[in-house]
Amino acid sequence: VDSGEAGVMTFTDAEGTSFASKNLIVVGGSSINSVAADLLGGAYRGDQFTSMTTVGDGEFLIQSFNRNGRTALLVAGYNAADTTKASTYLVNNDVDTTVGKKYVGSSATQASLVVA
Repeated sequence: VDSGEAGVMTFTDAEGTSFASKNLIVVGGSSINSVAADLLGGAYRGDQFTSMTTVGDGEFLIQSFNRNGRTALLVAGYNAADTTKASTYLVNNDVDTTVGKKYVGSSATQASLVVA
């Protein structure tokens, strides 16, 4: 566990008990991140990821969930490069992290709030 600025800590999947009671920013898709898989209901990749998230090749997702009474913000792309775009977008833009909000984007500078 690395402590960073403003009380930010980094955890691996194996350290689940260490972050169970914390608000989270979960980086990476459900096929490589067990917390992301828990949030989305399965370890999806490719067309299955698109079917479950509406996020296709070249796109990313930033979506907030209620996880054990805390907020878990999922930052995931269709692939690794798309996840990088999502992370860059999150760092450089105002994102509403209220539980239930979902953004889909296609570049590090463009994303849209999805309204159900």
